[in-house]
Amino acid sequence: GFAFGVTLSGVAFGMVWPMMVLITGEVFGTRHVGANYMFFDGFSSAVGTLLLSKFVAQEVYDEHIIEHQGDPGFAGGDFKCYGPGCFRMSHLIVSLLSLTCIVSSIGLIRSTRDVYQRRRQR
Repeated sequence: GFAFGVTLSGVAFGMVWPMMVLITGEVFGTRHVGANYMFFDGFSSAVGTLLLSKFVAQEVYDEHIIEHQGDPGFAGGDFKCYGPGCFRMSHLIVSLLSLTCIVSSIGLIRSTRDVYQRRRQR
């Protein structure tokens, strides 16, 4: 089961990036396809990585350590977090952002339906 899931994820991930170039060209035109594609791929990836890995995950981790400093077993200078609670909120935030991606993908499908209907009629 796990190997099948990993394989399926790899195939989906491998197909999405070449398809993004084609979809960007079809939806927004081919005149500025490079700039439009880099907005979707480059800008969003860079900003998302910075925000999620640097600010969200670090803030959640630091807050969890601060909350548990008075707990028994907390070593005075040991600023390490152990257990599933360390990144629970980070995982929840990323899951909610993934749900917004699903919703926006459905919106894109609905809003571009006419583009593909016209192509099919040609």
